[in-house]
Amino acid sequence: MPFKLNGIPVGARMTIIRLENGQLLIHSPIQLTTQLQLAISQLGAIQAIVTPNMGHHLFLSEWWLAYPQAYFFAPPGLEQKRTDLVFDDALSATSPDLWQFQLYQTLLRGSDKMEEVIFCDPLSNTLIVGDTLSCYALPITCSPLP
Repeated sequence: MPFKLNGIPVGARMTIIRLENGQLLIHSPIQLTTQLQLAISQLGAIQAIVTPNMGHHLFLSEWWLAYPQAYFFAPPGLEQKRTDLVFDDALSATSPDLWQFQLYQTLLRGSDKMEEVIFCDPLSNTLIVGDTLSCYALPITCSPLP
């Protein structure tokens, strides 16, 4: 989805993971639209909503109101920053029981502004990150060096 950060178009992406119990885990929730809610409802019920780092909380209020039955997981420090929300658990380097045998996770420490909980699905060999890795298309006015 289109998203600008400090005026720069960086886009926004969200990942949906089907847990072994058939319910859904939302990783890095984006702006919640009616169209997105409809598409998700066709996939199944949301059990968990994960914010992987301190920068991915912008749309959490919408999700919190729409899915009060979901478990909300916060990265280190977000509970203190977003005191308007109630989180069910804090993320760490250890996977919670909810996805303990399905997804691996670890806490990637960086600066105080950039710590992220990253995930791996060993069955599909998929790495799931928020801002740890990014790929941006160059604008038409820019081109790579020869």
